[in-house]
This record gives sequence, structure tokens and C-alpha cells, in this order.
Amino acid sequence: MIKKMKGLTLVELVVTLAIAAIVSLIAVPHMKKFMAKQQLSADLLKIKSTIETARNQAISNKQTIRICGALPDLKSTHEATLDCKSDWTQLTVIKTKGLTQSKVLHQQILAEHYRTVQWSAFQRKPYLELTPYGFTNHQNGTLYLCHKKYSSLHRAVMVSKTGRVTISKNNPNIKTKCNP
Repeated sequence: MIKKMKGLTLVELVVTLAIAAIVSLIAVPHMKKFMAKQQLSADLLKIKSTIETARNQAISNKQTIRICGALPDLKSTHEATLDCKSDWTQLTVIKTKGLTQSKVLHQQILAEHYRTVQWSAFQRKPYLELTPYGFTNHQNGTLYLCHKKYSSLHRAVMVSKTGRVTISKNNPNIKTKCNP
């Protein structure tokens, strides 16, 4: 009686590996865009929750809170001098104590997948200031996230005078802010 051997022949194995290689070559670019989209969603959630948390802190502590794009020069563990910038790649939430003194409450660094993360506000202020009532200090503004690779992933985070945050991918100013 002849025993039947179970397994794959070399030809079957080579054909299977070739098909797997072709499928992976097709899938890799789509997977990269999918991962970039997921990172964008995570960053948008970070930004939105940072602004909403700062707003809630301003209301509950009855203090002015400022959000801007800068890393402070720390004098000690609690005191800092802060030079706000319109580039919000590094978000800093601070409790203000006058013009130069501040207490850093929270810092958030976004992923490096953006050409620019630009804050554009009324009165050209490089920061967002939330009053003890939860409103902005007479400023509404938009944070533009301009993706390095995919223009379809440009987003606008809009903050109204009431301190409410909305996210848009169809903002009419995205093309002018993100495309040089």
C-alpha cells in the first residue's frame, strides 16, 4: 500500500508567497494613509479635550486660563515665563498670574505628521484665553492642522466666543492656510 504524503509542493508554496507579496504591495499605501488618519483623529481628540478641560478648569476655579503653542522656560516646578507662539505643535495650558508669570497646568505635544499647526484668531493673538465664565476673551479662532503628506487630512478646529469646539474638514480657509 502506498502512503499519501500530506503537505505543499514547492510550486504551491511559491505561488502562495507571490500572491501574498502582491496583496501586501497593494495594501501598504492604503495602510499608511489609514494609520495617518487614525493619528489625526487621536490628535484632534487631544486638542478638543485639552480646550474643553481648560474651559472647565476656568469655570470651576474661577480663573483665567490661557492655551498657546509654546514650551515654557521653567524657573521652578510651578512658575514659568511663557512666550506664546501661533505654532501650536506643542500645546501648553497655563493659569495666568499677570503678564509674565504663569503656572503650567498641562502640556500636550502633537505628532510630527503636520507641516504646520497654526492658530489664527481675532485680534491676531497667538493664544486662546478662557475667562472664569467659560467664554473666550472676546476672541474666536481656528486652529489649522496641515498634514505633511495627505491634503485630504487637513483639518480646522474652530473655537467660538462661547468656548465651544467644533472640528471641520470643509472649512473654506483650509486651502489658503495649508497650501503655500
